[in-house]
Amino acid sequence: LAAFLGADVTRGLQAITVRGVSYVRGPLTFLGAPDDVWYRLTAEQSVIATPPVQVDTTLSAVGNAGADFSRFTIGEVAERDGVPCQAYLGDRDATTALFASLGAVGLQTQLPEGTVTDAATTIWVCEDGYLRQLSITFRGTTTDPQGQAQPFSFALDVELSEINGNITITPPPDARDLPAPGNTTLRP
Repeated sequence: LAAFLGADVTRGLQAITVRGVSYVRGPLTFLGAPDDVWYRLTAEQSVIATPPVQVDTTLSAVGNAGADFSRFTIGEVAERDGVPCQAYLGDRDATTALFASLGAVGLQTQLPEGTVTDAATTIWVCEDGYLRQLSITFRGTTTDPQGQAQPFSFALDVELSEINGNITITPPPDARDLPAPGNTTLRP
């Protein structure tokens, strides 16, 4: 998505929502936002800032999907947010099976099995009973409409910290309005 919108793929798509108003960080050349600044989105444009996977939905799905966690191996013990946690590691087979089971509870999980060359999952479960971190990565190739092989990658990293703590998210102070469609010239 970041590459499609013209964002720096090493930084990814940066988005926040504060009091119902969404913001994205440029440059997003496809959207006519060429500068490295925050852009304010209209309600119609805010779909750009809505992730395809929500944290609460994803974590609930992992717990409710009926996934076969016997394919996971025990990893290291380390602290997450000051709490001792156990890592569970999934290889390619365990990760693709977990991802497929998430589809059974309604998440979008279309990954053609034959195209995934590398996949891994790390799940951190802590002594307080919380899942504090979930990381899922995929790499592979897919075929574009012209029949050409194209590499793809997917990374989901969810980290929960300061559970039940107060957080403050403030809107970017100098955000610009994202240009309306048709009011801009696209730049390469």
